[in-house]
Amino acid sequence: MSSIKGHTAFGAVALVLVALGATAFAAQPASEVLLPATTKGYVSVANVPELIESFNATQWGRLLSDPQMKPLFENWQRLMRERFGVTGEELGVSWEELGAVVTGELTMAVIQPKPKPLPKPKRVARRRTVLPVSPQAVIVLMADVTGRTEKAKTLLRKIDADLIKRGAKKRQRTVAGVQITVFDLPKERRKATQRHAIYFLKNDLLVACDNEPVIGGIAERLTGKKSPSLADVDAYRMVTKRCKLAAAGLQPQLRWFMKPFGYIASVQSAANDGRRIRGKKMLPILQAQGFGAIEGLGGFVNFRTGRYDVLHRTFVYAPGAAGKAGPAKTRLRLAARMLTFPSGGDLEPQPFVPRSVSSYDSINFDLKNAFNTIGTLVDALIGEPGIWDEIFEGLKFDPDGPKVDFEKELFDQFSGRVSIVTGNSNPPGAKSERVMMMLEAKDKQAETILKQFVEKMAKSNDEINKRTYKGHVIWEPTTREDSDEENNDTFLGIPFGAMAVANGQFMMATDVAFLKEFLNVLPPEDQLRGTAEYRTIQACLAELADGQPSGTFFTRTDQIDHHGYELLRKGQTPTTERMPWQLLRGLFEPDWLFGPQKNARSLGRDRQPRGVGNLPPYDQVRPYLLPAGLAMTSESDGWMFTGFTIGEDDGDCGRHLRRMLRPGIFFRSTTCNRRDAPNGGLAPKRGFLQTLHRMRIR
Repeated sequence: MSSIKGHTAFGAVALVLVALGATAFAAQPASEVLLPATTKGYVSVANVPELIESFNATQWGRLLSDPQMKPLFENWQRLMRERFGVTGEELGVSWEELGAVVTGELTMAVIQPKPKPLPKPKRVARRRTVLPVSPQAVIVLMADVTGRTEKAKTLLRKIDADLIKRGAKKRQRTVAGVQITVFDLPKERRKATQRHAIYFLKNDLLVACDNEPVIGGIAERLTGKKSPSLADVDAYRMVTKRCKLAAAGLQPQLRWFMKPFGYIASVQSAANDGRRIRGKKMLPILQAQGFGAIEGLGGFVNFRTGRYDVLHRTFVYAPGAAGKAGPAKTRLRLAARMLTFPSGGDLEPQPFVPRSVSSYDSINFDLKNAFNTIGTLVDALIGEPGIWDEIFEGLKFDPDGPKVDFEKELFDQFSGRVSIVTGNSNPPGAKSERVMMMLEAKDKQAETILKQFVEKMAKSNDEINKRTYKGHVIWEPTTREDSDEENNDTFLGIPFGAMAVANGQFMMATDVAFLKEFLNVLPPEDQLRGTAEYRTIQACLAELADGQPSGTFFTRTDQIDHHGYELLRKGQTPTTERMPWQLLRGLFEPDWLFGPQKNARSLGRDRQPRGVGNLPPYDQVRPYLLPAGLAMTSESDGWMFTGFTIGEDDGDCGRHLRRMLRPGIFFRSTTCNRRDAPNGGLAPKRGFLQTLHRMRIR
């Protein structure tokens, strides 16, 4: 199997499983015991039929089963098969054929073999350097076929015939009494590595892989030989232990785990066909800056559990991240020390946050600590030691500069609470997503100092204009006619369309119309904090989360996904920052997400969605999309995230909210209908993935 085909399967595996079908279940050895300790990414579904049944009972499952959604779903399935069909090209088997034989657990894993010393680059004709090949990521698929062994054997015979017809050479070997079938696939031009298709069927367990030593190790562990496995990895054990504690006896339907740096390195190796990557590399820089202390992350997922449509728990394992004596005693070092998120405090929406917003996130973050620690990371990325301090020294002492002290006049004035709010302008489209970031001032005196700071900064820049609105000063960047960027200015690298200090907050918004909404005096009935959806989500978070949260996140899924859906209806690729749409964009435009994929089959084919122009109006989709919440809790050895979406059958909220979400009731009264936003509002242009893509840091 091609390694490159599985590199984002962990973000989409639950969706792929919708296409599978099975009817029975029987126990097999735990998958984490069979997989090697070099596993970097892992997804396991304990019971495929049960997961499918539960997913189909969710609002998303019901939505996708709607006949009018068939064009989108079929296109979705096709792209999944082409992009991430880990059994497709090499074994010649579809997910539907695999689903016909799976009866229990289904596991996918990304494994990075231990690297061997690389030879020096070779010099060939025309002074071209050929970089050496490093071990590629190995994709492993394990499926419990208990009760359907004969069907599985029939499928394997079909695979054999297809591969031989394609010119593959078949051979067999025996490891620990297990007969392993190996196909050496025809060598492709410009491919640096020989590809293989390998499988075995033993004790009703079907295992497929593309690396002989790896599948041989699985066979040995299956037959009782002891060797280091994923279950022995400390990060995996700690993540699983913490999620079990949070689940309080609820058995997960889906488990996942990742060693972040190892997994990303594996993906990069696969994307580059094992060749060494040229240029500046982000991973070594982050590891050298202390972020390698994050040893693993993973979690549990359940569908249709009690009052929740989706319930997920994720633990980020970073032992010693929060030392007993605070940041000074943390195991994190250099720039990674910025990962300080104090617990407790008021995280409720401010009284001036309107009820019409699409999402509201609030988190405790030590901004001064971040300012004092991020410098080494910036220096490393730019490649000039001391450049971070030099920049701010110049801003402080340069006679032609603003003469501001960022630490004292800016970061010393913040309380440590950061809020991010999103909203949509009408009509929905590519430029309708609007974002507001608010940094809370410590007190009234701090607010005054912040106003003076912004005034001095703005006066030093002749491309920032001053305006007044209801007694508040707003600063806007001048739009240059020779620029194709909607946002022409940034503050500390953050693009903004308007900035103000008001209501005890340092505010930066993507457009001035959105910022104005936060400068109005709102009666209680128009505030987000008093809405039924927000109060219900907070009650659920209080029930689920352990301890005082460091951050809470509230999302109106029906609003935040509106403009992405409308773009799909028009046959355009969604450009919103939301992760589901980012993954979908990665399906349609893999070059945008992962860089050029010259050696991958079909990856450049679908620049635009196909066959989705007949989707139903969004008002028919809206009732299926109910509010979601997430809480983050800081712990001594990492951070715990607990999230959910409300289900329709929830007695306190679900049915009531669904009635409210019907067109003409909730929609007209709460969705932002402002028409004064220039060009429909300004969309952020420098999200995290876009930034990495533009910097070309691989």
